Amino acid sequence: SRDVYNTESVEVAKGTGGTDIGRGGPTGYINIVTKRARTENFNSGTLAYGLDEVTSGSTRRATLDLNRTVDGSPIKGTAIRINLMGQDSDVLGRDTAESKSWGITTSLALGLGTPFRAHLVFQHEETNNIPDYGLPSPAFPGYISTPMPPAIPATNFYGFTTDYDDTEHNGALARLEYDLAPDFQLTNTTRYSAVARNAIVTGPGTSTASYAPATGLLTRSRQGNKRDTDILANQTNLTGKFATGPVFHDFSTGLELIRETAYQPAFLSVTLPPIPVQSPDPSATPSGTPARSGAYTDATIKTLALYFYDTAKFSERWLLNGGLRLDHYDVDYLSVAATGVPTTARAKD
Repeated sequence: SRDVYNTESVEVAKGTGGTDIGRGGPTGYINIVTKRARTENFNSGTLAYGLDEVTSGSTRRATLDLNRTVDGSPIKGTAIRINLMGQDSDVLGRDTAESKSWGITTSLALGLGTPFRAHLVFQHEETNNIPDYGLPSPAFPGYISTPMPPAIPATNFYGFTTDYDDTEHNGALARLEYDLAPDFQLTNTTRYSAVARNAIVTGPGTSTASYAPATGLLTRSRQGNKRDTDILANQTNLTGKFATGPVFHDFSTGLELIRETAYQPAFLSVTLPPIPVQSPDPSATPSGTPARSGAYTDATIKTLALYFYDTAKFSERWLLNGGLRLDHYDVDYLSVAATGVPTTARAKD
């Protein structure tokens, strides 16, 4: 999930979106507009506190938004904006589970109010969670378990305090804007984003075999997960407005270059000794920790795209949208088994 501390607004586009944003937008898309530096000075922030009466847990959150113009800068229209966020939350109605996160985004703008503008943005976010995978499946009515386990407190936590689900995100953006004419603008945007996730989680039992009615014992398992993804993209875009007789046109055309990578190693899961289903002990020391099996996958996708999109306005009631997008994909995929045997695949389209 994405934290909204650095979100200025959210735009929802309905209808086909593949022309302007490529794959993933056949029926529309959501565009999140992030905060950027402005030509004004302001300070804002929030403080929030919530209390869970069931478990005595709580939520604490603070944000800070600072914007300053740099009047003495040799470049006209210089401004800096800093957004900060920190959150420490327990999970509502659950023992032990928690979510902690913090983030900082800095934005530098140059040339605001002039025909040529530049925006430079850097973002860093981290989350450190004790993940919660809920109650054992055999405990739910309708699940195949004969007989049903005794009533289990809804607050029971079947993981360990040493479980974790951590992510780190680093992103950078450079955007150049040039007003060619009152109704024509040329932009170039370069964006880099890298996300790393590392997790060790405990599953509370998701099959009938995990619970033994005769003894009242539950068998759990621990799994590991690691995934590193990054994306480097550059887009050059030209927007404009013009008229052909009585028809007014609003168009967007451009070129996109994208490189995406994803790396994910495999882990060997660990089956833990049975415990009484009604009394898990999160503070206990796990009898095993998942280890890498030696297998992994590594994929790279390169995309080159050209697009043109136009809205023709015939009257206040009649609009015609049309567009064309050409994408060229180059995919390299590597899968290595635990034995070290590789499988490769490459596709172009």
